[in-house]
Amino acid sequence: NDPSETVSILPGLKNAPLKTANRQGTVFELRTFREGGLADNSPILFKGIEVGRIGPAQISGNGRWIYSQAIIYEPHDQLVFTTSRFWDTSGFTFSVGINGAELDFGSIASLIAGGVTFDTLVSGGEPLQDGMVFDVFESQAAAREAIFNDNDGETLTVSMIFEDNASGLTRDASVEWRGVPIGEVLSVNGLVDEARFGDGRVRLLATVELKPSRLGFVEGDDPLAFLSNRVDEGLRARLVNASLLTGGLKIELLEVEDAPEDQFLANVDPFPIFPVTDSDLPDISGTA
Repeated sequence: NDPSETVSILPGLKNAPLKTANRQGTVFELRTFREGGLADNSPILFKGIEVGRIGPAQISGNGRWIYSQAIIYEPHDQLVFTTSRFWDTSGFTFSVGINGAELDFGSIASLIAGGVTFDTLVSGGEPLQDGMVFDVFESQAAAREAIFNDNDGETLTVSMIFEDNASGLTRDASVEWRGVPIGEVLSVNGLVDEARFGDGRVRLLATVELKPSRLGFVEGDDPLAFLSNRVDEGLRARLVNASLLTGGLKIELLEVEDAPEDQFLANVDPFPIFPVTDSDLPDISGTA
C-alpha cells in the first residue's frame, strides 16, 4: 500500500454488452406496449433456434412502453428486414372469438425461458441496420395482421343494412369475398327509418371498412365504379356464421343468381350503401 504507487481503477459496466469480441451482430431496439412483454437476457429465436439476445428492459420517459436493446448475431442478422415482425413466445394464448376457441404456444422451452421470435412475412424490405426499432406483438396472428394492415393502403368505408334481427356481428368481424378477407366491421348499430322502409322495424346497420388493395386495386383505380358494376351483376352482402361455438357472425360478399334489381348507392351520406341479400344463419344464431 505504498502511496507512491500508481493505482488504475477501471469501472465495470452495470450490464454485460450485447456485442462482444466473440459474438458480433447487429444491435437494434425492441419495444412493447404490454406489461411483461420483454424479459432481461431472454433469447431471440428463429424457427426455434436462438439467433440473438435481448438486453435489460427499460421504461420509456413518458411511461407508455417498455423497450430493450437487442442483438441478432452474425450471420443471422441477414434474416431480418424492415418488413420482419417480432412476437412474444414467452407464454400461451387462449382466445374465444368469432373464429372459435384457439390455444397457441411455441414450445415448452419458450414457456419457461421466454423470448421472442420473428419472421419476414412479405418481401421488399430493407436489411436490418444498427439502431432500428421494432415492435413486439403479443402473438403471431397480431404480427401478421399488422404487416398486412401496413401494406393495405387506402380504405373504402361503406354501410350495409341487414333485415335480419340477428346477434353475433361485432366490431372487427371479418368481411370476406370468396374466402379472402377484404375488410372488417367498424361498428354495428340499430336503424329505425320508417320514412325509408315504411315500417318501424329495427334493422342492423353495419359500417364496414373495405381494403381495395386486397382486391388487386392499385393507386388510381376506382373501386366505387368496380363495386357498382359488380352489384349490377348480382354482387350482394350477407351475414354468415364465423363460428358455431360462439355464435359469432361475419359478412360475406357473393354473387347471387337472378338477384332482384338493386343499386350500389355511392352518393349517400355519410357512407355509400352496399346492397344485401338474405343471410345464411342457422336458427341457433337468430334472435327475435
